[in-house]
Amino acid sequence: MVLTVGGTSSRAVALDVEPATAGLFTVDSTGRGAAAALNQDSSPKSPSSPVTRGQLVQLFGTGLGSLAPSIATGSTAPSGALLPLAVYVPRVTIGGIAASVEYAGLAPGYVGLWQVNVRVPSNAPTGEQPVALETWGQRSNIATVFVR
Repeated sequence: MVLTVGGTSSRAVALDVEPATAGLFTVDSTGRGAAAALNQDSSPKSPSSPVTRGQLVQLFGTGLGSLAPSIATGSTAPSGALLPLAVYVPRVTIGGIAASVEYAGLAPGYVGLWQVNVRVPSNAPTGEQPVALETWGQRSNIATVFVR
């Protein structure tokens, strides 16, 4: 990479580029705190409406990489039978326990919004728990979900 400003260029620097580096969205702008997530019934997840062991939770984020089938950059993700899926399925942990990923792809009807549906482990600890995604050995920011 070379940076040029006002006609002056920096020296060339080699950069490693990963095919995917996930990030979780949170309900605030800090990237920490409560995950932007929905319960299995699509209600917002919160301390008064926690996720339940054994049920699905919908997490939302960015940076999961390539899709199959691919769609044009800036296009709305289709809904229906042919959903674009993540080529690199993330590993998800809730409370330090691996969660089963049941869907990882673009959120139908949105542009660039990733949706990862995971089944909350039956042995996940209860209360406020850390949740994170991992792709290509890179861990996302750590958000939280409330588990009952």
